[in-house]
Amino acid sequence: MTFFHVTRAENLSDIMRGGLVPSIGARSQAAKERHPAVFLFSSSDAMEDALMNWLGEEFGEDVELAILQVDIPISWNKHLHTDPAVGFETLCYERIGPEHIQYLYKT
Repeated sequence: MTFFHVTRAENLSDIMRGGLVPSIGARSQAAKERHPAVFLFSSSDAMEDALMNWLGEEFGEDVELAILQVDIPISWNKHLHTDPAVGFETLCYERIGPEHIQYLYKT
């Protein structure tokens, strides 16, 4: 299963070394998330739409972002949650190792 993740470019080297680690960051705190997770987009179109709208506003214009492709084995379904009301976003509750992550580009 292929997903996409957006992060600050400054996080790229740590992610490519240690993977994506579920957490409750500033945006998750503001949304009152209760469980640490990695947020993934279900498609590149959904990711691009978010970047052109709400997610781009969250980061601001001056922040360089890194776009990652995340390929997760289908056996990980038990670690994933997609809210039907927000079908473009999937949460992963397990660490995603760097072997599942491919750097695509910076914005």
